[in-house]
Amino acid sequence: MRRLPVVPLLVIAAVLTCAGCRAVPAPAPTTVSPAPPPAPPVSPEEALKNRVTRFWDARLKDDAAVLYEFLEPAARRRVTLTAFVRSQGTFHFLSYRIQSIKIVEEKGWVKVKYSFKLRIPQVAGFGPWSQESFEVWTLLDGVWHRPYSQEEAHTPPPDVTMR
Repeated sequence: MRRLPVVPLLVIAAVLTCAGCRAVPAPAPTTVSPAPPPAPPVSPEEALKNRVTRFWDARLKDDAAVLYEFLEPAARRRVTLTAFVRSQGTFHFLSYRIQSIKIVEEKGWVKVKYSFKLRIPQVAGFGPWSQESFEVWTLLDGVWHRPYSQEEAHTPPPDVTMR
């Protein structure tokens, strides 16, 4: 029996092993696009107006889950989403207009005029009605939130005049 030299066998084994290998292309160079410029800062009044607008837009859509997210964190810990949704059924809001905004320290008062109908079958044929009211909002960690109870919102504090 004839013996084959060891070196050619190693070369053949290496070639057969790599026969199924393909060269992996080098990754294409990636270009990093610059970050978009930061949004211009908005005034506290504009930030509050944006939140109130988003709140009322959700209210017109009867989206109680979104409305719940506007509540102060302490209120969300006390009132479950289910309980909050159940408490929203009497009024169907049709339109709104923000009339004025006044901020004093960490509190904001928003005067809103809105129209609504009642969802009570006995008065379903009546309305819509219009009403003006003040809402109170609280600034917490840079974000405006609505307290669950709006008792203090019916009128602004005596030192605040609003048009």
